[in-house]
Amino acid sequence: MGQISSYARLADAFPQRLRRTFPAEHTIWHTELQSSVMSHIRSGFVKLIRRSASGEETLLQIVGPGEILCGYRPYCGGCYCCCAVTLTEVALSSVPRRVLLDAIDCDAGFARAFLDQTLTQSVKACARLEQFGYGHAEYHVAMLLSDLARRVGKRTERGVELALRLRRKDIANYCGTTVETAIRALSALRKRGLVREDDKKITIVRLDELANISPLRHRADREDEAATGSPADGLAGDRRRR
Repeated sequence: MGQISSYARLADAFPQRLRRTFPAEHTIWHTELQSSVMSHIRSGFVKLIRRSASGEETLLQIVGPGEILCGYRPYCGGCYCCCAVTLTEVALSSVPRRVLLDAIDCDAGFARAFLDQTLTQSVKACARLEQFGYGHAEYHVAMLLSDLARRVGKRTERGVELALRLRRKDIANYCGTTVETAIRALSALRKRGLVREDDKKITIVRLDELANISPLRHRADREDEAATGSPADGLAGDRRRR
């Protein structure tokens, strides 16, 4: 197989038949599907979600170009623990699980790159589940936008532009809140001058400040929000009102 410097080169080394394209809003896999391939995103964005018995979605992570699409499960084997749904048209390069395991055994550099990204994704997904019921909606929207800005953002004169046009429903599912609350939270971030929107495309104006928003409300903030009718409580209460 030769030296493999990255998972992208590994995927590119295999036949065209392992390259697949999916339209937007397509389910690539669901939780009952047995994992058999490792996929690398060539272009587009995919959301990893958990669905409850009632059909409610929890958005765990958004994965974009150059990243592994849920590498943990192909590495360990078994059924996927989440659903993968395309947000845009997506092009994937995939290799069989046995090829992935051989590459990890044969190439230490590839093994480090693969396991580092896979572990990071797994930790983030677990952290998302632990955060529900903690912090306010504005904080969760800020964490989503700052994470995307650092991973897939494009620096411009006005700030860091997100290539992905986020639907309000997806923002709400990530935050574990209602669409209305997510819209108010995003509006609050705009009013603070942290983000701006043009034609539904979000630009992060002050990334460091956005990434350091406190999950706790100050007393003055709560009093202001009580006067305006904006929610200031945690997301657990907002979940119960859905």
